[in-house]
Amino acid sequence: MRIQLFVADTDQSHIDHVARCVARCPDIRMVGTGSNGAHVLRQLSVTPADVLITEVQLPGLDGIMLIRDLQKQRTGPAAIVCTGFYSQACVARARACGAAYYMYKPLDYTRLPEVIRECHRARLRDAAVAGTDETEANLQRAMRALLRECGMPARLNGTAYLAVALEAAGADPALIKNLSKGLYPAVAERMRTTPACVERALRNAIYVACERGELDARFGHCPTNREFILYLLDQLVLRCPG
Repeated sequence: MRIQLFVADTDQSHIDHVARCVARCPDIRMVGTGSNGAHVLRQLSVTPADVLITEVQLPGLDGIMLIRDLQKQRTGPAAIVCTGFYSQACVARARACGAAYYMYKPLDYTRLPEVIRECHRARLRDAAVAGTDETEANLQRAMRALLRECGMPARLNGTAYLAVALEAAGADPALIKNLSKGLYPAVAERMRTTPACVERALRNAIYVACERGELDARFGHCPTNREFILYLLDQLVLRCPG
């Protein structure tokens, strides 16, 4: 898929130079231009871009404030700031607002395509990390909710061990094949205890939940550690697919 590029600048000759430069790059396509920061912000809400090249001094909304507002959008473009005036304060302000790169005019247009590509790659990496963080947060919320629904008291060591067990088993399903040699030692290592303590603590937490009557409808009996862990894993798959 081609990198979608937007250029915001009051200097038409600069825009023309960028256009000629990327026209020779089959993987980059210019999707729009603008000379007013406020207008550009509106344009990008309609025509999203992967990378934005912007001058600092724009009417309506300066380039750095434009970047700041775009960064509030999770799908905002990677931003390359261009200016003819060197200022350490301006560079620091641009970086603080989320600029990916800072270039001085007149630009070395021979380098520009690779700068665009690198900023785009960084944007994709950041998006992947954010997506992973969000997925992990959703999984943690679902896990806590599920343990509460099953009547697992938060004060018990076994409840904490169960949460770690679910994380470990989700990352390496092979640990479930043999709890004594796989899952229990993995949890024990994380929690700085022994596999025997993990087994007893899980058993106790399940027993307490059964005493509360929370597991009757699900099992009709007090499940074994294996039965309960497999049940929890199945429920997490249903609640957090993928």
